[in-house]
Amino acid sequence: MSLSTEQIHDAIRQMLVSCELKMKDYEPMTARGTLYSLGFHGEDCEQILRYIADGGFNYCLDPEYHEGEQRISLDVCYWGPDQLASRLHSLSNFRS
Repeated sequence: MSLSTEQIHDAIRQMLVSCELKMKDYEPMTARGTLYSLGFHGEDCEQILRYIADGGFNYCLDPEYHEGEQRISLDVCYWGPDQLASRLHSLSNFRS
C-alpha cells in the first residue's frame, strides 16, 4: 500500500524533529537512517526517499537516489542535523 502525500509530509516533519534532537550533540545523520529510526522500512522508506529526491534533494541523499554519474556509498550521505534539516526545508514539494 502506497503512502499518501500527507503521510509522506508527516514523515518528513518527523525527520525534522529528529534533526532538532540531534543538534544537541551534533550527531551526523543520513536520510535513510533517520527514516529507519522512525520506523519507516521497505517500500515506505523508498517512497519517502523518492519523494525527497523528486523535491530537489538528490545530491548525496542516498546511494539509490543520487544524481550524478558516479556511484556513491552511504558513507558520503551523512549530514550534520542542521544541514539535513536545511535540505528538507528547501524541498520544492514540501512545506513544513
